[in-house]
Amino acid sequence: MNAENNGYNFLVLIETSGNQRYLFKTNKLRENVGASELTRRVGEWVKSAVTDQAGIVLATSGKALVQVRERTDGERLIAEITTKALKEAPGMQVAGAIAPLSGSHGDSIAAVHKRLDANRDAMGSIRAPVLPWTHPCATSGLSAAEYCTEGRTTLPCSAESARKREAASGWKQYIGRLMQRVSQQNDCSQLFLAGNIDKLQNWVDETQWLGVVFADGNGLGQIFLNLDEHLTVLKQNGGEELTVFEAMRRFSEELETATENAFFAACEHVHWLGASKPERHRYRGFIRDNRIAVPVIPLVLAGDDMTVLVEGEYALAFTRTFLRSFEEETRKCKTISAIADIALGGPRLSAGAGVALVKHHFPFHLAHELADDLLKSAKKVKQNVVYRDSSATADATPPPFPASALDFHVLFDASYTDLESIREHRMTTHGKARLYGGPYVVTSLDDLQNAPPAGRAWASSHHFDKLIKRFEALNAVDEDSQRACLPSTQMHALREAVGQGKTVGDARLKELRWLDGQGLATLVETGESLFVERSDVKSGSVWATRFVDAVNGAGFWPADDGAATEGGEHAEDTESLRQSGGPQ
Repeated sequence: MNAENNGYNFLVLIETSGNQRYLFKTNKLRENVGASELTRRVGEWVKSAVTDQAGIVLATSGKALVQVRERTDGERLIAEITTKALKEAPGMQVAGAIAPLSGSHGDSIAAVHKRLDANRDAMGSIRAPVLPWTHPCATSGLSAAEYCTEGRTTLPCSAESARKREAASGWKQYIGRLMQRVSQQNDCSQLFLAGNIDKLQNWVDETQWLGVVFADGNGLGQIFLNLDEHLTVLKQNGGEELTVFEAMRRFSEELETATENAFFAACEHVHWLGASKPERHRYRGFIRDNRIAVPVIPLVLAGDDMTVLVEGEYALAFTRTFLRSFEEETRKCKTISAIADIALGGPRLSAGAGVALVKHHFPFHLAHELADDLLKSAKKVKQNVVYRDSSATADATPPPFPASALDFHVLFDASYTDLESIREHRMTTHGKARLYGGPYVVTSLDDLQNAPPAGRAWASSHHFDKLIKRFEALNAVDEDSQRACLPSTQMHALREAVGQGKTVGDARLKELRWLDGQGLATLVETGESLFVERSDVKSGSVWATRFVDAVNGAGFWPADDGAATEGGEHAEDTESLRQSGGPQ
């Protein structure tokens, strides 16, 4: 869409890179949250540095896009922000680029991103060698530059670790304001995180299992790549006439709000499940002034990105609720819903999520890498549930229809830590049958009615609700005897048999069919087998089972969060709890 540039002649892009490495460089929570805060401040630095606020297209956590009148204005802005980052956030990688503003804003955006990629390639990496006469930092291994206090202990710290520790209090204040604002806007429970970061660190150190959740939106790149065309169609359909930059600004603001609201909804959901009951969990003493702390630590909440640490027991429930809430929140957004309906075939956005369930002492950076790999697996939904516009050419890559999915892994054995090796060596039988069933679609099938038939069929066969029924069967307890309906010894024996392949697993299944009435039938795929033939666009046809995912994940699924939560019993219980003031 061509538009007047209003006197602006250049476009400036400033963006951080290597964010996850910067966030998870150490296992010290104070430094993790401090790194999160410093990354978020980049957008604020840009807003403060720009004198002509009308030129700001977007300025969010770790990224800013600004229109300027002269090239020297852009150079000064990039110099100021990168210098500030060197002084206040050593170790953070920030780069900038400038491109001329052409008549097509879409072309200008593509050009400045291309220039930024070239600038990053020319930068090289930041190195901080430890020399023989230097004292190493107690947490990062870098050269120590100063001393920091931790309780009654004095620690040698690098400049990077020290600045992160100083910023931790800013993170606490920002998250506190966010939680308070969202709860007031939506008339929700007054949730908060522990006011003392040391208490959060104690929780992380003491909890048995920790969920590392990494979520990211689907299809946004394709939306912005063809934003000119989408806005033209929007105008032709009688919608509002917007320039590309106006649309990006509104889209960005709405997306930020939608992500924050979805995050809060997920926090509230796990609270009502009992995650914040002090008599049941390690989060003791965190309920104060009628506000309730939840065992969730957000490290990234920016645009469509979310990285959080969650109490392991609630990680899957948290993620499922976040993904569904993200869809609903974006459906409410005027600009997002209008553009997404044209670009993706549905008036909402979707997202993917990876959930790594690890022991508390497992290195954060490796846990996040596993969660990132699981996110990439979850995003296979984009290849299988697609939207093909009638005007699109046959050879064009179809955009993804809005369908959210998650994939997860419980890391019992740390001999392999990357997903490809885990699934090749631990989760695949000698006969090449898969011992995992992900990714799992969480979008309601009712919301996929307009997707192509092949996509709906794939989503139905990979739906998370079917796995939930398996969780429920494995967790079911006989009311009279208070024993598990499906004996754990028999289920573990069946798990061992399944690990030897389809033939052995199905033979063992036949010996246990006397348990059908106690829930075993729910675990069976088709006929007499725990395996089902699966296909996708890349792997072709393979045998796979959801039984192992069900056994591994059942212990991480709250007993009172069944499939009925989709507008059923749990929603009514939640409303009654709200009216009565909730559990105290």
